[in-house]
Amino acid sequence: SLSLRGGEIELAGSIKRQSAPVDLTTALDARTRGILSGDISLQTQANVDLQGGWVNDVLAPFNKLDDSPVAIEGGRFSALANGDIVLAKGSRVNVSGGAWAQAEGNIFDGTGGEISLFAQGENTGSNLILNGMLSAFALRHGGTLNLEVNGIAVVRRRQEEEDIEAVHPLQLDNDFLNSGGFSEFHLTSNINGVVVEEGASLQLRQRNWQLQSDVASHGNADGIESLSTLVTQPVTQRLPILFTLESVHSINPNPESGLVVQRNAA
Repeated sequence: SLSLRGGEIELAGSIKRQSAPVDLTTALDARTRGILSGDISLQTQANVDLQGGWVNDVLAPFNKLDDSPVAIEGGRFSALANGDIVLAKGSRVNVSGGAWAQAEGNIFDGTGGEISLFAQGENTGSNLILNGMLSAFALRHGGTLNLEVNGIAVVRRRQEEEDIEAVHPLQLDNDFLNSGGFSEFHLTSNINGVVVEEGASLQLRQRNWQLQSDVASHGNADGIESLSTLVTQPVTQRLPILFTLESVHSINPNPESGLVVQRNAA
């Protein structure tokens, strides 16, 4: 596991560990307030790879002599900022699940992991800018996405965001929410409320990996992406999506905010 804490955190390289937890936290005190930003940023080159692996006991039956855990579950990535959280275009966080082929031929699937991004800037709230890629695919049960930010706007079409200083709501749309393979979403506004825009429509469908027919001929690997195809399973085989929207005032009271669903939104 990896846990980093500071007045601000900037990641410009790679973190790679199968099924691992990574926690980034910023906090400000009397010595750092006004000097450090409290921000957490993943730059264009940042790559956090915590996906579960592909373990093939068919080709390597002696794997069974190793009693260490099989790392096929997706990992966990958490960022808790007393400031903005910025994922630049090109950055990646991957907590996808892997799979395990036992010597007898049975295949066990790993579940997708968890990504939690909590922008909790004190007094006024802070921004969550998601221009990077978040992934939590799996063969059956995708991962969980937890987002907390000053405000949330569910829109018909999401615009790519710039690193804007002013506090503004996080934009989310159908394409973005369907892009990462998640099976659970927990989305929270902590001061400025949630608005579902007029005409916005969410039709959430989990997409899953489907292993290729020759997968048993491939040895152990860091993940199953190169051994699989992304598919949308028929509705009778596809797991449902759990989706929650919540408006709270954990940063400061704001009587003008709440959860608003405008006309013709679905």
